[in-house]
Amino acid sequence: MLIITHRDNFRTVYGHLTDINVLEGNKVYAGDLIGNVSESLEGSILHFEIWNERNYQNPQDWLVKK
Repeated sequence: MLIITHRDNFRTVYGHLTDINVLEGNKVYAGDLIGNVSESLEGSILHFEIWNERNYQNPQDWLVKK
């Protein structure tokens, strides 16, 4: 599991990763490869959460549809 701390007390959580390509304390920028998603019987599944302090945020409200 990888947790990235952002401005204004936001955090993003990434689970089901086989590799994590960043170390604690590294700065991460948009487009950086932070890890690889693991394969399961159902295929590639990423666990993703967004939190503001202790308040869970709906990821659909944050993700841009392409």
